[in-house]
Amino acid sequence: MPAPTLIDYYKKFKSLYGALAGIFTLAGPLASIIFSGAIEAYAFPPLGNTATIGRLGILVLGGALTFIAFWDTPRVNPFKKFLIIGGCAFLSLVCYMVAFAHFVKRVDIPASESSVFVTVGYEKTEFAIKNFPSETDSEMLTYRSTDDEQIEKLWTPRSVDIARTLLFFSYSGFILPFVLIFSLGVRYEL
Repeated sequence: MPAPTLIDYYKKFKSLYGALAGIFTLAGPLASIIFSGAIEAYAFPPLGNTATIGRLGILVLGGALTFIAFWDTPRVNPFKKFLIIGGCAFLSLVCYMVAFAHFVKRVDIPASESSVFVTVGYEKTEFAIKNFPSETDSEMLTYRSTDDEQIEKLWTPRSVDIARTLLFFSYSGFILPFVLIFSLGVRYEL
């Protein structure tokens, strides 16, 4: 039996495993564009002005993982490989949950009966310390605004960048292993 070609591999993505790999790649970025409020924030981390780049990055990385999976050879026990990849996904999920709890804040907008989720930093600026000594993060955002310019007036840009990077890496570390696992499933079906 001849070795499967890359074309044969991608044709096989019409299977259940291929559909699951596609869903894990597309669901978060698309849901964060289509929906607003809590669903938007839970589907993809609120990265401010860099959210579009992050969404595109996930799509490119997901596509790259499907390509990488084609070149895998089942020399290592597939179950062991899936267990290791799944363990990495679990650890990333835990990191994402912790980062989300610490850095993502919900700001209610009473006029439109909606809310916005934004990522804040871990270190307040002198401006924030001076003008909002006892306010919570959400209260400061309610008084100022939720756009990136105001966020960086309240938290140091470096701390905001680190928080967003942590959210993106932990989100990617949770989602992308599943793309790899299901792509390997397609590969092993050939």
